This record gives sequence, structure tokens and C-alpha cells, in this order.
Amino acid sequence: MKRPVVSILFGVCVLSIWMGAGFLRPSFSFLNFSSRESQLEPWKTLQDLIELKSPFSRYESVHLAQLIWEESEKYGIDPYYILAIIEVESNFDPDAVSPKGAIGLMQLMPETAVEIARDMGFTMTQRKITSLLTNPYFNVKMGIAYFAKLSREFQNQKLATLAYFWGPNNVRRFIRASLFPADTYFQKVSARYRTSFQRFLLLARSYTR
Repeated sequence: MKRPVVSILFGVCVLSIWMGAGFLRPSFSFLNFSSRESQLEPWKTLQDLIELKSPFSRYESVHLAQLIWEESEKYGIDPYYILAIIEVESNFDPDAVSPKGAIGLMQLMPETAVEIARDMGFTMTQRKITSLLTNPYFNVKMGIAYFAKLSREFQNQKLATLAYFWGPNNVRRFIRASLFPADTYFQKVSARYRTSFQRFLLLARSYTR
């Protein structure tokens, strides 16, 4: 079911207070869908995958695809891997809340998001962060920053992925003990990534014909 346009407008209004502070700087110049140039944007296939897999409208998918692409590029992360994490974590449900309290597309715990915001130079209460995490754009921005932080620490995609799921403290303990639990999470993310990347190649070829 497509989310109503009014929810987009509400989300944009909520996020506008953060744009000046650098949390989100979306550009709406890419919304000219009729031009061939828009099909050749690097995030175009990412948008197609989001539209295919999620309840988001075309407008929302374009905005989200550009955000994922830009934030991933900033941190040197494969945007299709982020898409795979989103699919495993929430199945693209922006309203998902886990039994432990993880919120949104990238299933972030509010206390983790507070820490990431602090790393970015912003101080926010957990109550404020909890409210903002329900916005898919803010949620994804924070989630990518968190995964980038884990990638820098562990210098290994598998360990960073496991830390995203188990928490970095648990993964440090696993490393010290040379003992890891059954690895189903990384396998799921890797499988989704392979599927998304294969579809990306097919879509990319279709745009160059």
C-alpha cells in the first residue's frame, strides 16, 4: 500500500529544522522524471529497487534513493549493501518497531541514535531522537552513519554487519573468546545484497540500450 503524499509533506516539515544544521540537505532538482538524464543518475537503479520492494511512492523512493546514495558515498559504503540491511532489518517498513524497541527502516535503538548524533556534533534527548527515528529519511541517515562507524572500528564487513545486529560490545567479546554464535544474520544480508546487485546489473543494462 502506497503511503499518502500528506505523510511526505509532514516528514519534510519535521525535518526542515535539521536541514540548516546539516542533518539533511535534500535537493529537489532531481524530480524531473520525464528527462532521460534522470534515468542515468547513479542512484536511479537504487530508486527502482526501493519502489519494487517497499511501500514508498515514486516521490519518496527517489528522495530515499538519493539520500542512501549520497550518505553511502560519503562514508565509502556500498549503497546496495545498505539496501540489503534495510530489507533484512525492517523489510522496508518505516513503522517497524522491534520487541526491544528498535525503530524504523534500519531498526535503530534510540540510545544508539543519541550516540551517533553526538558523534555528529549534535545533542538531542532520547525522547526527541525516538520521535525523529520514525521518519525514514532521518532513520536511514543515522543508520548509515552508525554502520560506517562500525566499519571503521572493525575494518571488516562481516564483523561490522554482526556488530550492527549483536551490538559492538558483544562482537568484541566474541572476538576475544574466538567464539561466534550461529551466523544467520550476515548470511541473510549477503543473500539480499547479491539479489539486489544482480537486479541492479539488469536494470543498468536496460538503461544503456
